[in-house]
Amino acid sequence: RYTTPQIQRNSQIKNHSKIDISKLRAGDELEAQFENGEWYSATVKRVLSAQGAGRVAVRFDDDGIVDDSLTVERLRPSK
Repeated sequence: RYTTPQIQRNSQIKNHSKIDISKLRAGDELEAQFENGEWYSATVKRVLSAQGAGRVAVRFDDDGIVDDSLTVERLRPSK
């Protein structure tokens, strides 16, 4: 029996942990928010800036799309 996975938007998630951008390293696995607002598994390619809001480059695991300018607000720990 097939069931549709439930997608959670950032506004629906309570008490989710924040990422400490100063501890991120290339190869770390996490979840990143895609431009459509949905969260997907991703891998850190590199940390571009750990100051202020920070900037991180990630590769989405499912399709290999790279987003090279995500802020910490669009990142969360993997489940």
